[in-house]
Amino acid sequence: MKTFNRFKKLFFVTILFIAIISFFILNQTNSSKVTRTIKVKKENLIQRVTVAGNIEPYKKTIVTAPFNGYIKKMYVKTGQKVKKGDPIVSVVQSLQSPDPTFPLRSPLDGTVVSIQKREGSFVKQDDPKDFILRIDNLESLYILSYVPEVDMIKIKKGDSAIIQASALLNKEYQGVVIDISLAAQDQEKWQRNSKVEYQTQIKILDPDILIKPGMSSIIDIVTKKKENVLAIPHEFILEKEKKHYVFPINGKEKEVKIGLQNESHAEITEGVSEGEELKQIDFLELFSSDNT
Repeated sequence: MKTFNRFKKLFFVTILFIAIISFFILNQTNSSKVTRTIKVKKENLIQRVTVAGNIEPYKKTIVTAPFNGYIKKMYVKTGQKVKKGDPIVSVVQSLQSPDPTFPLRSPLDGTVVSIQKREGSFVKQDDPKDFILRIDNLESLYILSYVPEVDMIKIKKGDSAIIQASALLNKEYQGVVIDISLAAQDQEKWQRNSKVEYQTQIKILDPDILIKPGMSSIIDIVTKKKENVLAIPHEFILEKEKKHYVFPINGKEKEVKIGLQNESHAEITEGVSEGEELKQIDFLELFSSDNT
């Protein structure tokens, strides 16, 4: 009998607990359902294509040994500027040889950005993986990027770009598209099912000493821009049977015409006026009413 009474009390306590929790959840749901509204206003609308890429000098070269031998003398240091024809390094077949040596000379104007070998080091003939040093012309920097085919048709030479290096998050650079490949990148057989991409070059217009070759970056290529147009967020627009509608705060749905769009907003060319107040589309409510 005692066991039955304990079970009975536990049962009623459980039912009471479930009822309280259900009431709380229902009350919270009803109280948190707030309809968001906006007033239609004019603003600048920018359509962009976002890609990634690495920063490269317009010209660069590596210096390799003309034969197997040893570094006898290094004439330059990392960061040193050189002119075409300046001596940079001498290579000999034997460090004990008394024969005179003739230095290798810089093939271009630039800056020594990397020295891989030191005096006395052994070097291999014409080995690009085991080179002696690298010289970059840093007067002009660009970004080599690969644009997916769905976005390639949107961009063109001369489009402006906003560049942000991953290592310099608080600074933006200006750029311009200077070249777009007419053919997609060649792919190996095992890559044939991957996305098709086109090589694109973007020149950095305002480089400084902070931005360096090899840095990764994110680039926003501005493909279209309209100023002072009526624009609203996508969540305030309902697309139905290839037509677009908005919901005024007081009134029935209205059909509108859509113009330029980007990732967050759409231009409204017909159907609303500046200052008109709209409410956000309740897609859950629409779905529920469609199923009833």
